[in-house]
Amino acid sequence: MPELTFEELKSAVSGSAAFRCRRKLQPAGGEGDKVFPPTYAGAKYADEKRKIPERSEPVQCVLLDSVQSQANRMEEALQKAVESKELLIPLIQVDFSDYAPTGNEEEDRKNRKFRDDIGKITSLQVPHRLADAILRDSEVEENDGGQPKPVAFRYSKIGKGINTASLKNATPIFQLCPTALLFGMWDSTGPKGGLGAKFERAMVSEVVGIGAKVGDLLRGVRRDPLEIRAEAKVIKKVGDWRIAKADQKGAIEKGAVSPSAINHSSVPF
Repeated sequence: MPELTFEELKSAVSGSAAFRCRRKLQPAGGEGDKVFPPTYAGAKYADEKRKIPERSEPVQCVLLDSVQSQANRMEEALQKAVESKELLIPLIQVDFSDYAPTGNEEEDRKNRKFRDDIGKITSLQVPHRLADAILRDSEVEENDGGQPKPVAFRYSKIGKGINTASLKNATPIFQLCPTALLFGMWDSTGPKGGLGAKFERAMVSEVVGIGAKVGDLLRGVRRDPLEIRAEAKVIKKVGDWRIAKADQKGAIEKGAVSPSAINHSSVPF
């Protein structure tokens, strides 16, 4: 396979081009081993028939890793590369550990733990990338006549550029967070609302199982060592529970649920 150089890539994307790569994968357990696709609403697999090269008829396939999930994995890999200093790319970072004490010892202690647990969050980690509310609602410290002054990010000197970005001028996005252009973003909650800049993803990747067949899904039970029976009804309370009471005729009190509702009893898998 000929090597793809940076100059060839640069020349291609300056016009109209698409690059495609197909890889045949095998399960980590070895060729022919079972795989377990993700399930969606209603515990269903994302399966469909697709036209596959060198196959005359559509083939039953199942989605193993979606476009969105693949993008998340790529951004996670980029984040790790940035943290280990293997890569240097523009991104926006919010530091939650940097805060001013209020003077209330108990409140400051809780805030300190909460913020220290979060630490720093970058535009590679937030759900909506550069248009995310976590970044929008943060502040940037700017110099105001020699004095530091906190300014809302989207109205700061660097954040204002996002407000004017468009398909004709994506330079402000490229300067602050180029991965937002690669994986897509929609500035739907910025100053322009739904009319904010919208960039469709430039990279699409997914993992698909070809020739999918569903096996036996009823395999057994993860047993409860206490073997609590379903007949032992309970009353759920906030953060607690109690055994449901029965009247003289054996009728269980209203609102009683099975032990499985509070994570007792065996679980089928």
